[in-house]
Amino acid sequence: MQLESKVDLHNENNWLKVLTRNSHRVTHPLRNILFMIFLGFNGEDFFINNNQDNRQILYPCLNPVAEHYRERVIKDVIITADYKTRKPVGTFKFDCGFIYSRKMDLSDSYCIGTVKEFGHVWMGKLRKLMNNGQLTVKDISRRMGCDPNTVRKYSSKLKQDTIDNSELHKFKEIVLEDSFSNRVNYAIRISTYTKKNPDASRTDIRNRFQKEYMWLYRNDKERLNEILPRKKDAYRCKSRRVDWDKRDQEIYFEIKKAYKKIKDVNWKTRVTKTLLGKRSEYLSTIEKSLDKLPLTKQFIDTVTETVEQYQIRRVKYITDSMKEQGEDLVEWKIIRKVGLRKPYNKIVLKKIDEIIVDKVSF
Repeated sequence: MQLESKVDLHNENNWLKVLTRNSHRVTHPLRNILFMIFLGFNGEDFFINNNQDNRQILYPCLNPVAEHYRERVIKDVIITADYKTRKPVGTFKFDCGFIYSRKMDLSDSYCIGTVKEFGHVWMGKLRKLMNNGQLTVKDISRRMGCDPNTVRKYSSKLKQDTIDNSELHKFKEIVLEDSFSNRVNYAIRISTYTKKNPDASRTDIRNRFQKEYMWLYRNDKERLNEILPRKKDAYRCKSRRVDWDKRDQEIYFEIKKAYKKIKDVNWKTRVTKTLLGKRSEYLSTIEKSLDKLPLTKQFIDTVTETVEQYQIRRVKYITDSMKEQGEDLVEWKIIRKVGLRKPYNKIVLKKIDEIIVDKVSF
């Protein structure tokens, strides 16, 4: 009371909440000192020793066959965000080559989320147990601290090579390459699209391949820059000389193939310009330069459907199917099977009435 620093718990803007939550507002130095004393610090500890982080946080290595198993020997951890939940995920690696990851918000620091690489120590132990000749797969899996299927997987790979130090190093590189298979697949997808759409800008590619673009941006930015068009090319693309007749023929045939696949796979799919562009991987060119592609434009205008046309086609398909099965043509039943939603299109309802009354196709 004497210091005029009473904390009003019912006030959302009391000085304690401002001090601990809002770094943009200024709190009186006296109240900072009160809070420092509350935390158990004196001036020297808080302003001098507290800034010298002499405490190194160590994490346990969970390689079950290593001598340092469960000992806190890992100094560095790579923190990334989970691509679904966006929660922090740590990746831990030690000199034994064992790499694992887990969510950082787990209370149990000895819990493994995913083993990314077993490492040369683990592989050496597996090789030794395999050469024993008297142990079953289950015996080996218990000693290796893994599933029997894991033992089968890695033992079969070890058998393919001459088991010496150089071959174990080679096997280690293969495992590491497999763990980054996304790098190759994502790069191929983007590279294929840029070759088909040379006038696509970096923004077009990023919007078209959001997952692939962000993965490469975070994990292999150098390769991403190699396959993306140079920034200056994005501005010069409009001035490039393009054989539009040839380009029109190429895109026309790809669009036709994409349309056939759509019709063959699912009759319920509505055919749109965007869908045809995505399936043919020429979306950027179609959106920007369709007027220069008369053959392609004519075909797209012919096969694409409005919402009304799409609903009428579905009505025709459903009613034909109901006739073949001998079902009564009732409006509510047709609407339900077609999947129409309110407000209903008057023209579509009129077509349904025509089929029910006249029993004819349209």
